[in-house]
Amino acid sequence: ELVTDVPTPELAQLEEQLETQSVNPMLLKKRLAREIVAQFQGAAAAQEAEAKFERVFQRREPPKEWRVELGGAVSMSGTLEIKVKRDILNLLVDANLAKSQSQAKRLLAQGAVDVDGQKLIGSHIVLKRGDVIKVGKRGFLRIIDPEKPTWETIKY
Repeated sequence: ELVTDVPTPELAQLEEQLETQSVNPMLLKKRLAREIVAQFQGAAAAQEAEAKFERVFQRREPPKEWRVELGGAVSMSGTLEIKVKRDILNLLVDANLAKSQSQAKRLLAQGAVDVDGQKLIGSHIVLKRGDVIKVGKRGFLRIIDPEKPTWETIKY
């Protein structure tokens, strides 16, 4: 009510829809989020944020944009496929997707780690360039060069 520019009568109507359960609450939340983001960041940023939310959290796709945390920018061009066996626990800790090896073990035991859409069971894995590791709902890691500790991560 305090942050959005949605008129008060319209907000009351949205509240009524929530109380009577005549509309999906997710639709109202997304609308209010879009309004607030548009107010502070602009309409284009609001549309981009909504598309990102739908892609990553509703359709569970990996993000399209990545920021490099370790190893700098490395080109992924070329056809050479390098495979290296790595301990996933160390990799998750090194990439800041787990605070400790104990947390990484718990994530693995809970089935919260998958590689290219396949749940990971053991702690050792053969990685290749371009693999996407998903940790929980919000952590993603894309392997750039498995021989060197080089990857890109994004955490929402």
